Amino acid sequence: GLYRGIYLSRNVKLRLIEIRGYEPVILVREGDFVTKNSSIAYIVTKKREVRNIKSSIDGYVVLIVEIFWEKPERYVLAVVDKNEFRQIAVREG
Repeated sequence: GLYRGIYLSRNVKLRLIEIRGYEPVILVREGDFVTKNSSIAYIVTKKREVRNIKSSIDGYVVLIVEIFWEKPERYVLAVVDKNEFRQIAVREG
């Protein structure tokens, strides 16, 4: 089989975006390009209000980490500059 992945050089600068709420819904996936002020998530607050979370930076999402054991739930998105992002294909075997 053929698997797709993301290659990052050793010294790449990761920029982190934290999303925290009682019911977060992430709208992007790893490999997606986000622009500044684009919607990346919705959260439900403790008062049951829905809030739209927007990206503060431009770049490719390379990793989404869910920290589910904390309340409120938290996600951390790692984003890299478009010049640092490279998709690769890896063959099995």
